[in-house]
Amino acid sequence: MFVVGDVHGCLNTLRKLEKKCQTYASDPLVFVGDLIDRGPFSAQTINWVRERGYQVTVGNHELLMVQWFEQGLFNLGDQDSGVESDYWFRNGGDKAVMSYESDALFAEHVSWFKTLPWYLHFPKIQNKQGRELFVSHSAITHYSLKHCIDSGDLVWGRAEPLKTNNFFNIFGHTPVRVSDITDYYAAIDTASCYGNKLTALHFPSMKVISVDCEDEVLLPNQARPKLRVRPWG
Repeated sequence: MFVVGDVHGCLNTLRKLEKKCQTYASDPLVFVGDLIDRGPFSAQTINWVRERGYQVTVGNHELLMVQWFEQGLFNLGDQDSGVESDYWFRNGGDKAVMSYESDALFAEHVSWFKTLPWYLHFPKIQNKQGRELFVSHSAITHYSLKHCIDSGDLVWGRAEPLKTNNFFNIFGHTPVRVSDITDYYAAIDTASCYGNKLTALHFPSMKVISVDCEDEVLLPNQARPKLRVRPWG
């Protein structure tokens, strides 16, 4: 199974990555969330993923879009809607809104976001150490999954990943220059939306497949942020 990092509306890059993955294995793709925002093709990326039936965990950017919609701010002709809207737009929501041609499609995607799980656990997919594949947007940071969900950490958290007894946790959310892979987790958001790379990790073979960003994501005068190999520790 291929687990794909944060796509952030970079559909051309995602298509290129899928083709490269298919040359390695015919396994399906699974996504860590944050399909939307920052890149130019949020709506189109969602359609592409849904058409193929790929599994997705919810990311913080999907939750921001749901919040914006549920506050009654979803009229695409009215994009100046207060503090919450400003926060989402400063984090790429403006690019997402621009990718939609109708309120109806926007509302349909919000409804789909609300069905997405906080994590995907595949107990039958294990590595040689017996660790089971566990996909989430952000890392497991507490022994209680209920705590991780109730606190929001499984979507919003940026603390150091916790070494659990039986999971291999693959996640995104915190951008890194290259995939950060240990014996119990892999952080694979390699910042395609900042002009770096989009990455998929095949589990359990641990084959890393990355492609350069193919989408226009940075303004001519916008510098690429400095990315660390390991943000924690």
